[in-house]
Amino acid sequence: MGLFTEIMPDDDGEAGIHRQEFATAVSVWSFMQNSEKQTTVADVALAFNTTPELVRQAVEDHYWMSLDNPDEPDPTKQTIWHEGE
Repeated sequence: MGLFTEIMPDDDGEAGIHRQEFATAVSVWSFMQNSEKQTTVADVALAFNTTPELVRQAVEDHYWMSLDNPDEPDPTKQTIWHEGE
């Protein structure tokens, strides 16, 4: 199986993974990692078998997450920040 590359729009009424559901999943997964280092875009992409681009979009879509260094092109150096951390 290849990379998961399709996230459905929230309002389409179709079965599948929708944008807000994926953003919530990324938030919960990355927040619950028991690590001294912040989760990177690459960590999440590997865990969810998806692309860094979809992870970045999920972070942008979620109210409580942001990227610490959004202009960094390397997903291994792009860390996810959670409000309240």
